[in-house]
This record gives sequence, C-alpha cells and structure tokens, in this order.
Amino acid sequence: MSDCRVGLPAVSTSPAFNATMEDARQALKDFLQDEKPDWIPDDVHAFDGHVAPSSAKTTDWYLANLAAAHGMKWATLDGRARHPNADLVA
Repeated sequence: MSDCRVGLPAVSTSPAFNATMEDARQALKDFLQDEKPDWIPDDVHAFDGHVAPSSAKTTDWYLANLAAAHGMKWATLDGRARHPNADLVA
C-alpha cells in the first residue's frame, strides 16, 4: 500500500527538505504514535477515477482517486497538483 509510511520519508529526504532518513523515519514514527491515524483500504482499481496527466503523476492521481472514493481529500505539498480532489497543504 502506498501511503504516508512511504510518502513522508520520500518527501522529507528530498532536496527540497533535505532531512536525513533517520530523521524522516523518526518524524513518521512520532506522527503515527501521536496521531494514531485511521487507514483506508487500498481498494480502488488503477483504472478508476481521473486519468493521470503523465507517468510521473500516476501515484499522486491514484492516491487522490483513492481518497475521493472514500469521501476524503488528497493532501499534497505540490502547488501544481491539478487533481480535482487535491487539497494543498501550505
């Protein structure tokens, strides 16, 4: 399942944020312990929902479609995200 357990370390260790993997993993561990988020099932087919505009956006669009199917929003740091279910986190 692709979710924050993969996304947070990937984003926070990118050149934009430059965290170490150790710091990213600890931040995720703290978040999961403190917030105790609910998990949604990975039950949407890749062909469901809006079509990704490029191969680079396939995972983002899948997560946005998955959130929409469960009545949720897809939170993103990408100000260029154009998915109708995107919710920019600033």
